[in-house]
Amino acid sequence: MSPREFSLLLARGVAPEPLKEVPGRGGHRLFCSDGLSHAAVISGIHHAGLELLVAARLAAMLVDHYNLGQNGNLANFPDVEVGSSLYEAHAHLFTRPDLYSPGRSRQGDILIEIENGNTLTTGRLDFEARAYFDRGIVLSLDGLGFPPHEHGTQEKTDPVSLVFFNLSLAVRNAFDRMLQAKQGTEAASAF
Repeated sequence: MSPREFSLLLARGVAPEPLKEVPGRGGHRLFCSDGLSHAAVISGIHHAGLELLVAARLAAMLVDHYNLGQNGNLANFPDVEVGSSLYEAHAHLFTRPDLYSPGRSRQGDILIEIENGNTLTTGRLDFEARAYFDRGIVLSLDGLGFPPHEHGTQEKTDPVSLVFFNLSLAVRNAFDRMLQAKQGTEAASAF
């Protein structure tokens, strides 16, 4: 997500709240790991093809649904200790190729499927069941810019449009990029 897009989200009040904000020409914002996860969810949904503000509202609903606060493990990092920062856990895992493979799906990743623009289904990636999508919870998309969906006993038909993405992988990719940028900055300052 570009700085301009993120500024729009902040102006509209749909971006994650920063821990610290320094205004001015060289201003910056400091986010906790939950804020980065929330921003990554917005970016992942937006890059899946949904409009930015709709993606932000949908991300807020998903973050609330999965209770992301207090170091929630939306990224599906293996063996994250309760109370440890996701930044710290990720930095440790990044050095352990036996536990963590950047850019790869993992067992238990949270998957999102939006069918025909009005039905959102969440599930978990299950390699052992040889299923890429174990259907889970259906969420209402009313008020998010999608047409209202009548929940009932309608006959299931094949979708005309289908948006499918790995939410956990989007969050892990954001943590990977942050760590790589930090390592690049540290390497440049060493010279």
